[in-house]
Amino acid sequence: MAKKAKASARKKAAPKKRAATDYLADIGEWMVPGVHLRTLAEKKGMFAGAASSYGPIQEDVQFRETLAREYNMFAVANEMKCLRVHPERGCYDFTQSDEMVAFARAHDMQVHGHVLLWHISQPAWWTQLPATREGLMDALSQHIHTVAGHFHGKLYAWDVVNESLEGDGTLSPTLWYRRIGPDYCDHAFRWAHEVDPDVKLFYNDFAAESKCPKADGMYKLVRGMVDRGVPIHGVGIQAHVSVENAPPPDELAANIERYDKLGLEVQITELTVSVDPDNGTKEERLSKQAQVYYDITRVGVEAKNCTAVITWGLSDKHNWERDGERDDYVGTLPWDQRYRQKPACYAMKRAFMEG
Repeated sequence: MAKKAKASARKKAAPKKRAATDYLADIGEWMVPGVHLRTLAEKKGMFAGAASSYGPIQEDVQFRETLAREYNMFAVANEMKCLRVHPERGCYDFTQSDEMVAFARAHDMQVHGHVLLWHISQPAWWTQLPATREGLMDALSQHIHTVAGHFHGKLYAWDVVNESLEGDGTLSPTLWYRRIGPDYCDHAFRWAHEVDPDVKLFYNDFAAESKCPKADGMYKLVRGMVDRGVPIHGVGIQAHVSVENAPPPDELAANIERYDKLGLEVQITELTVSVDPDNGTKEERLSKQAQVYYDITRVGVEAKNCTAVITWGLSDKHNWERDGERDDYVGTLPWDQRYRQKPACYAMKRAFMEG
């Protein structure tokens, strides 16, 4: 199984464009028993991952079977967020998250934990704390030490801080920023490292795939942490994209490469590709979607410091971005509502083979 990092560097090159129809015309060659995403990823020293909430794993046999067969990394979508594990001050509930980690470990999958600090998923009791910097620091330190400590030795990585930046690349005026100050990220990473010095610690954010102010702000934030000796080991580039706004492969590759120069790992952590439902036939939309999946996966495979490509979900049956019950529905994920491989899935496999 793939371990902590890639064994060697690979030559970087911009992904070659393929004609969209290739993904449909060549499907037959990929319908071979044993040609699974995890197998192809492991040959590259990488992880092919998928995220899930508790429900599908608990209730859907096809989901469990597909996840265990095809993937060697699992991201916990919601059950490690503060709202779930720490709903009341001093009251923790790890029941569901423990079951999910146990499932992953039973099927030889590494776990990417998500997330220790995210201002969107905080229970109300955080805002009821005494309005002092020290009081909030104590509560945040206790939360991180307790949660990261509970999973000590069981995870490959933690998203320590999630989505702390505005579109212009500046820090958002969250509760942590207002009461603690801009160094709250540093503290969060240091506390997580104290309790589990072996787990990899990531900063994770969206809309930072292409060349843009937010991508530059994310790089500036992370570079500053490295310069200050903060124990950060990686960056999560979410990649919630669409066919219409897909990142140019050369820009994504350059963005990943500059983190390599900081000595940091990169993972594509939440890949989804949405398609305009009114733009073309279903077959055309599937092919356009597959092209984007191919390009992003190929960039990841060719970047020596990218260790995983993780989709935010697995099947369109449980798609968080689902837009209705149209007969020609094309969801954002690699598997359709009946767990059949979409052209996007074949495209990812091709990218792992060719990269």
